[in-house]
Amino acid sequence: MIYCAGGDEFVVFCPGISEKKLAQQVRQLRSLADNTHDVSFAVGTAYVQGDYDICKAM
Repeated sequence: MIYCAGGDEFVVFCPGISEKKLAQQVRQLRSLADNTHDVSFAVGTAYVQGDYDICKAM
């Protein structure tokens, strides 16, 4: 699930993903960004199991 949090900020929820897989995906995303000289962005992550609060996650 992808949500626009405002302007150019997006939040991606990945239910069912493991913490290890999340870390792997973020490394891959950062690697792709490092090899693209005309695109830049910041990435932050929060891993939560069970019930979660969307506001806290953001």
